[in-house]
Amino acid sequence: MSSAPHTTRKDLPGFAELGRSEPSPIDRYGHARDRARLAGLARFVNRLGGTELFYWLARLTYRFAIEGEANIPATGPCLFVCNHESLLTDALIYVTLVRRRPGLYVFAWHNLQDERPMYGFMSHYGETGLEERYLRAYKARALSAGELLRARGVLQAGGSIMIAPEGELTWDGQFQYPLTPGAAWLGLRSGATLVPIVTTGGYDIQPRWQLRPMRLTGRIALCIGQPFTLGNLGSSDLTRQTLEEASQRIWAALDALRRSLIQRRR
Repeated sequence: MSSAPHTTRKDLPGFAELGRSEPSPIDRYGHARDRARLAGLARFVNRLGGTELFYWLARLTYRFAIEGEANIPATGPCLFVCNHESLLTDALIYVTLVRRRPGLYVFAWHNLQDERPMYGFMSHYGETGLEERYLRAYKARALSAGELLRARGVLQAGGSIMIAPEGELTWDGQFQYPLTPGAAWLGLRSGATLVPIVTTGGYDIQPRWQLRPMRLTGRIALCIGQPFTLGNLGSSDLTRQTLEEASQRIWAALDALRRSLIQRRR
C-alpha cells in the first residue's frame, strides 16, 4: 500500500468532521469569475459540435490524452472517484464519463451563496435533469447526510456518480490526504463498483490560487483505473475503523494510479 504524502493540508480537520470554514474571498470570487468562463466555453462547444469539438479543442490546446476508457462499466451501480486538480479537469472527467454513462450524477460544490461551478458547466453543455442529478457538497468539504442517503439510493437503483473525495481543489498540486469519508461510506453501504480516475497537468494550467488567467499551454492526461469494490455492509457493521480503512484503500488506488501516470508522461 502506498504511504501518505509528506505534505498535508495546513487546515486539515479531524477525519470525522465533514465541514470547514467558508472559502476565502480570493477563492470565492475567483471561482465566480472562472465559473462564467467555463460556462461560456460549454455553451460555445455545445452549439458548435458538442463532445467531439470539446475533445478536439482539449487535444489541440493541451494535448489531452485519455488512458483506460475501456475500464468504465457500461451498466450497474458505479462510483467514479476522482482527484481534484482544477475546474477544467473536472469538466474533462465529466465529459469523458457521460459519453458512456448518460444520466451520470455529480457530487459538486454548492455554497450558501448558491455558487455551483459544475452546475453552470453542465447546464450550458446541454445536460438535462440537473436538479436531480446534481448532488450538493456544501461548503468546501461537506457532504450532508441527506445528500449521502440520496446518493446511496441512486447507486442501489443501478446509477452512477462522480465524486472527488479530496473534498476541495488542491492548493499545491499534490494529492491530498486524508480523503473525506463520503466516498468510502457510499462504497461500503451500497456495494457499488468504484472506478479510480486521475488527471495530471490541470494544476499547472489553472492552479486554485491563480484561477485567472487560465493558461492556454500545457499538457493534460486522464487515466481511468481498474474497478474494485469495498463490500456491502449494513449500518450495524460500519465502524469508524472500517470507514477509515476503506477510505485509505481508495486513497491508495488513486495515489498509485496518479504516480504511474506521471511516470509514463515524463
